[in-house]
Amino acid sequence: MRIISKSRTNALARLLAGVMLTAAFLPGIDRLEAAEDSHGLVDTRSRWSFNFGVGIIGDTSAPGDYYKFDFDAAWGAGEGRTYNFSINYRLHEFDWKIGKQRFQPQLELPMMLTLVDEEELALFPDYNAGLMFRWRDWPWSRTVYTTFAIGLGVSYSSKVWTFDKQRHPGEYRAHLKFWLPIELTFAHPKSQQHQIMLFIDHQSGAHITDEGGQDAWGIGYRYNFE
Repeated sequence: MRIISKSRTNALARLLAGVMLTAAFLPGIDRLEAAEDSHGLVDTRSRWSFNFGVGIIGDTSAPGDYYKFDFDAAWGAGEGRTYNFSINYRLHEFDWKIGKQRFQPQLELPMMLTLVDEEELALFPDYNAGLMFRWRDWPWSRTVYTTFAIGLGVSYSSKVWTFDKQRHPGEYRAHLKFWLPIELTFAHPKSQQHQIMLFIDHQSGAHITDEGGQDAWGIGYRYNFE
């Protein structure tokens, strides 16, 4: 049974297209006059970062299985890998003071192209965009620089994932889903622009476009442009 109307699917598709179009004009923002932070200092850092990761399509269900560190790979025709190419744009850096502590988390706009490589289907593209909140102030970051990021957005796949159909036989499966990316990165404190990344990409219809979805988890590299 079709769970979402065609008009609602088109509306969500237009939302994803709008986010992508907005992102295309973001490089021009960096050419504007640099803004001063709360301390009167001009921020001359680049707002851009690049991620590349290789993931395993997982037979897991977020968040319950991940709490138990249950990372089972997909099986059969739906098993395979994902190859992620992501550009993140830093929209804002907060400056919070709690007591004597200073915290500077970031709000980012991630835009990710995923190439899905399943046993049954050859490479096909999956497009993702949304908002991501990144926490950077950990007590051990002077020893191992660490960030944790979680986001929410939308995802449009050119083909329905085979494993999505395996997990939900006989159900309508949507190309358009909600996207929940999670990242954990590590770097040497003196080379913070070079980061090793562990990630989880969860896609789900959230009972709106369909019920349930699929996951991928893996490892990658994140580079912050300076």
